[in-house]
Order: sequence, then structure tokens, then C-alpha cells
Amino acid sequence: MLVCGIDHHGNLAAMNALEKIVVTAGLSLVVGLSLLVFWPKEAAVEVDLRTVRIGTIGTSVSYAPFYAAKHNKKFEEAFAVYGYKVDYLTFENASDANHAFLNNQVDAIFEADLIPVILAKAQQIPVFIAGVSATYMEELMVPWGSNIKTIDDMRTRKIIMQPGTSNHFNLQKTLGGAGINPNDYSTTTLSNHDAIIAMKNESMDGWATTSPTIELGELSRYMRALPKSNAKVHSLLVVRDAFKSGKSKAFADLIRVVNEAKTWVINNEMSAATLTADELTMPVDVIRKAFLRHNWGARLDETAVNLMQPFADFLRDQKLISTTVDIRSQLIKNNLD
Repeated sequence: MLVCGIDHHGNLAAMNALEKIVVTAGLSLVVGLSLLVFWPKEAAVEVDLRTVRIGTIGTSVSYAPFYAAKHNKKFEEAFAVYGYKVDYLTFENASDANHAFLNNQVDAIFEADLIPVILAKAQQIPVFIAGVSATYMEELMVPWGSNIKTIDDMRTRKIIMQPGTSNHFNLQKTLGGAGINPNDYSTTTLSNHDAIIAMKNESMDGWATTSPTIELGELSRYMRALPKSNAKVHSLLVVRDAFKSGKSKAFADLIRVVNEAKTWVINNEMSAATLTADELTMPVDVIRKAFLRHNWGARLDETAVNLMQPFADFLRDQKLISTTVDIRSQLIKNNLD
């Protein structure tokens, strides 16, 4: 199956359907940021107290432990003890997810980036970070045949990135560490579809992005990771305050199931990659390569706090939130591993 793209001559050309999948999968968090809405709280609706509602924002390789637990019905097994059933929800973006939290429509959400939970807390939505699904590495990608070899070569270059995202934050941090300030390069925002085209025809010099877009570009040989440009991102489990206080035993079992699923992913990499590939409708070889950039043993510890806080401050400095969000006291509280 082929979909319409544009070649380097500006003509219509065929774009591989696999790339279409990556284009779709890469939009969720960016769309959530660009469409951020401060939702009014809705009138109270009747909630089935016998149901645990677990969601994800879009799809992500970093959700592999969730996919494994869901496939193996581990959530159902854990909550059946209390007479609870499980509902699974998928949110298109951060705004929809936070709207659901605000209106008691979901109990826990797997979120592949810090942005949604920081925005939630800035809006005084009562949620907290309950755990880490994984950490993973973002990369600064350059065209496959480019003469760019080191970070120093990025001066005066044109780079694709999404403003106000972890890609934006990590790009500034990585280039800034080499003495390259934002005024020393130019940035533009493109859809994943247009970014793929730009990297293929080398009309752009770099792209700050993440899995599985990275691995697709590497395996298709149209872009490669710039050495020493990677940066760590936390994929999180975010939970409503009221779920922990109102169903404390179920909350403890939720954390147990997720931690056991992380161990299962480590010990059953091929099976986990196959499950994740099915969820993302991606080839297994792309996902297996993406797994190499993921740490399933990552924990919610002091190191995590120290990496998260600068990003929260960055969102404030970019005026995406109007207040300082303190990761330790407001979002992690007493939940460090």
C-alpha cells in the first residue's frame, strides 16, 4: 500500500505505508501540546466504582510493559480479587487525557513524556507520578549522506523540532553544552510526513525526534543519529490522587503489575517486541532496534527527579505554564522507589 508524498523535485511521489504509520504515531503529544485547553470541570457523572480505568496517550514503544500486562491479562487478574473489571482507554493528546483526569473519567494513564502531567499540575488537576514505565533516548538525526559529523557542525544549520516539547528542551541542552546557542541555528516545525521528506531530500540539516521514527530512518538509510546528541526522556505512569486514596490496595497492585511487566519485558525481549510491534502496527525489526534505546529497569528515584525538574522549569520559561511546578513536592510526593 502506498500513500502520497513529495519527492525532492517537488513532484508527487509514493511514500511507504510504514512511514505513514510513523507519521500517525508521532503526533499524539505534539498535538496535545498545541491544542492545550484549560477545560472547565463538567457536571458530576455516575462512576462505576467497580471499574479501574487505564489509559494511554497515543501509542509508544515505551509503553511495552503496559502492552505486555494488558495482553497477558495481568490487570484483570490483579483487580478481580476486589471484584473490579478493567476498561482500557486511548487518548489522542495530552489535553484529552487531562480533561479525563479532571472529570474522573480515568484512573491511570501511561504518558510517554513529562509534558501532560506538568500541564495537569499547572492546571491544579489532582494527579501524581506513580512510576516510570521506561526511560528512552531522543536523538538529533541528520540526513544519511550529510557531511555533518559532530555537534559542532550544527552551527548555522536548519533543524526540525516541535516547540515546547522534550525534543525542544533536549536540543537546546545538547547544543548549548557545545557552546551553540539558539541564535546560532534556525528551527522550524514540520509534520512528521514533511519532516521525513525534508530529511530524504536534505532540505533540512537535522531533526530532533524519537523512536520509532529514529529507527525507521536508520533502517531505511535516509537519516542517522548524530554522535553524542542523545538525551534521556521518562515515560511515566500517572495516577489520580483519588484512586490511590480510595482504592489503596488496587493502587498497590497496579504498581506491582507494572513492575512485574517491566521485568517480563527484560526477560522476554522478542515476545515483548512482537506485542509492541502489533500495537504500533510496525515491523518487529524496527521495534527491536528501538528497544535498544529503552531502559526498562528505570526507576522513580532521585536521579529521575533531578532530570525532570529542569524540563518543568523550561516549560515555565517558555510560558507554556504560568507557574513553577515542583516535581518532587507536587508530582512525586512520597512515591520515590
